[in-house]
Amino acid sequence: MGTLVARVLLAVPVLLAAHSSAAPVKSSAVTHAVTAAMPPSVPAPQEGLSALTSLSVLPRLNTTERAGHFSSYDRTGGNADYGHPLYRDAEGNDVLAEVDRPGAISRMWFTGLDLNHVLRVYFNGEPTPRLQRTLGEIFAGTHSPFLAPLVADDAASSGGFVSYVPLEFAHSVRVTIDGLGSGYYNIDYHWYDPGTPLTTWTPALDVTAAQAQWASAGTPPVPPPGSMTRSGTVTAAAGGVSYLAELDGPAVISRLTLALPAVWPLAGGTPLTASRTAHLLNDLRLRIFWDGAATPSVDAPLGPLFSVGADGPRLVQGLAAGMTADGTLYLNFPMPFAGHASLQLLNTGDRAVPSVGWSVTSAPTGDSFADLGYFSTQYRSDDPPLGQDIVVLDTDGAGKLVGVVDSTSGANLSFLEGDERALTDDIRTPVVSGTGTEDFFNGGWYFNHGPYSGPVSGNTAQIYQPGTVAVAAYRHLLDDAIPFNRHLRFTIEHGGVNNEAAARVDRLAYYYRQAEPRTLLSDVLAASGPTSERAHAPINNRASPPAM
Repeated sequence: MGTLVARVLLAVPVLLAAHSSAAPVKSSAVTHAVTAAMPPSVPAPQEGLSALTSLSVLPRLNTTERAGHFSSYDRTGGNADYGHPLYRDAEGNDVLAEVDRPGAISRMWFTGLDLNHVLRVYFNGEPTPRLQRTLGEIFAGTHSPFLAPLVADDAASSGGFVSYVPLEFAHSVRVTIDGLGSGYYNIDYHWYDPGTPLTTWTPALDVTAAQAQWASAGTPPVPPPGSMTRSGTVTAAAGGVSYLAELDGPAVISRLTLALPAVWPLAGGTPLTASRTAHLLNDLRLRIFWDGAATPSVDAPLGPLFSVGADGPRLVQGLAAGMTADGTLYLNFPMPFAGHASLQLLNTGDRAVPSVGWSVTSAPTGDSFADLGYFSTQYRSDDPPLGQDIVVLDTDGAGKLVGVVDSTSGANLSFLEGDERALTDDIRTPVVSGTGTEDFFNGGWYFNHGPYSGPVSGNTAQIYQPGTVAVAAYRHLLDDAIPFNRHLRFTIEHGGVNNEAAARVDRLAYYYRQAEPRTLLSDVLAASGPTSERAHAPINNRASPPAM
């Protein structure tokens, strides 16, 4: 009988150390999963400045890209999400993050720390940190390459200190601080197999182009070469569907705008009822069908869809979505399609809406659709049961989460104590475990500096009325997108422990998706004898334990 060769295909390797409170421990399953060579068809990594400045890379899917996250979350399951580093090193510094394969840190968020504390980042096992600065220097926004708006302090980000300056590493990275104390932190990163070509960060990183692009968020971007813009005006009949555009592909929609009559941004604390037309953002829904699908991939009310939220029109100056001062709603998320796109406007209200202006900019594409995901949304509006997380996105297939819009109301702000969690590809340990809802949206302390809008995140509304408070926020995940190859479940708690805060929640997830799961060649095993098995150390996690 010939030798039996098993080609081991995994949806995604398991990184068990991402949430350990001690030094990372690697199992043999992890070791063999991450040392497999990348198949030639796998796209090159999209990390660093290219991921910050080019929205066009968002639809591209890469089986070897995995998300990781470190934070000060409470390891006991309680609500003390502060003061928990991975471990303390021999020099007495608190280790916040440690990764021993190629990757890139995309986001660092802190609050509750003395700004005189020194952050050190060691790359590729080097004994001297390439980055050694106080938190005050990093988040001042004036010390290159940590320049605003790529970084923001607590005044600009309403309670949080955040940096999106990418820190790439070819082999490994370690982040320490000379005393976390009772501080909070979150660090997002991507990691790849050894040998993946990435250029290690240096202090000379030139971020001026990214800085300029982020500073211009909210203004129309330059359309891609060969683009065509179609536009028109429709009357949205009560209970009816209006057809906006029918497009033939292969093409990519790069910008979509809508303008409703007499709808302009309200101040962040103004209730929805203050405007006679603000409800239109909840009554009107945009639906987009890709390539003859029977159900729409995009189907959501305009307010959440354009990152404004469900609490009335607000000024949102995001790179990927928003609302301008004149009331124009825009989406800049790239939307590829192979054959046909149908864009429709559904009016769920009881009155017709005249003179709805629209425009769609698209360009032909020659990209292979084998590695592109369809732009999609998942929208929910309900009162989540006590004791259960708020489900933001639950989907099969392959893709990446690229944004969340949340509008929550309750008797008080205790619902903001909830942490976000992401489970990918049937792994039982979350790849993301956060420290609080406003922390996820880059704020802090219940958005203690009031509403704000930035290039990738914002707190668009804080509305206080007798017996209730409502908060709306958005975050666009660009370089910090969460990829998945088989399944993604992204949730947020409502309340600090056991989801005990009663709340009304409207939430929307932006994501790219292919219906079929994707697999990664992890190893090749000749299952003919003990020699090959010992060399490859295969593990069957579903097998029964051997009899003793």
